[in-house]
Amino acid sequence: MHVPRAELKAWAREHFVGAENIVMPSFTPDLRSLDEAGIRLDVRQSIRHGVFSLFCAIETGLSHDEKKRFLEIAVDEAGGRVCVGFPLQGDSVAENLELVQHADAIGASHAMVSYPQNLRLTDEDALVRYHEQIIEASDLAIVLFHNDKFGLHHLHPSGLPVGVYDRIAERDTVVAVKVSVMDLATLDLCFERYAGTMLVSTPTVLQLPLAMTHYDMQWTGAWTIEAFQTPEQPLIIELLDALRAGRRGQALGIFARLGPLFGAFGPRLARMMPSGTYHWTFFKYLQYLSGGNGGVTRAPAMRLTRGDMAEIRGAFEACGLQPADGSDEQFAAGRSSGRSEAVVG
Repeated sequence: MHVPRAELKAWAREHFVGAENIVMPSFTPDLRSLDEAGIRLDVRQSIRHGVFSLFCAIETGLSHDEKKRFLEIAVDEAGGRVCVGFPLQGDSVAENLELVQHADAIGASHAMVSYPQNLRLTDEDALVRYHEQIIEASDLAIVLFHNDKFGLHHLHPSGLPVGVYDRIAERDTVVAVKVSVMDLATLDLCFERYAGTMLVSTPTVLQLPLAMTHYDMQWTGAWTIEAFQTPEQPLIIELLDALRAGRRGQALGIFARLGPLFGAFGPRLARMMPSGTYHWTFFKYLQYLSGGNGGVTRAPAMRLTRGDMAEIRGAFEACGLQPADGSDEQFAAGRSSGRSEAVVG
């Protein structure tokens, strides 16, 4: 995909509509290599779910070369049918610059800004310089990312780096910002301040009715929408369509139907988010229930117990969703491996 830099903001307003999900890497059963067949299966599943974009979670125990190969597989399998994005989760600024250039060369569509562990988040000028390096390194569309885990409250009481965003929001490749916080005041600040220059999004499902009706938000991402739907019953896609069309009654009916999954999903997510970590195996299981490859991920990773799986599967069914074929015992190896050994607790 190549869009001239001057046209990227208009391109994003046309194409960033609906939901962006997350694709996590699959591994061979010994966890030593990427499982290309499993990755390709999950890309195809993402497209079946009705997303406008898939987002490659490269921060899941991959070497630098594996991150690049993972992106290559996803872009190739997507074949231009959907956008392909990824987070800038290299171990250094230099790695991130190489990642964004590689992704541009292979046909990815966008990158989401994150901060290497060794980047000092001390002052606005340093953060502006970092963002400008990313912006100038390629012609990829750039999505900004605000999350409390970055601890930027020394720059603004909300934690949103307002002084940084004010200086880069109008740059031609900066097309959107993902605001991943539960604080509605911060979300409101971002919409009021930046909606005219870039697309603002929340990945928090509980905020979707408010964000899409009050602020006219047109996209949500990136998050595991498979937690709440199957390709045959695309409840999140239907929810978004109803909200954009002003069919509030239909939207709230779908929202209410998802109550059992909110109850099972929310407490687990709430325990993870303050630490700035993600339960990749849990997310892989959610995708497995709707036909995804499944499989465990490399360390560091949290364990998923049989009790966890039973509760999530029960909530899935309580919402009227039909799980795909495949037992919990088969989950750990992944569908593509043809093996059934389980390594759950």
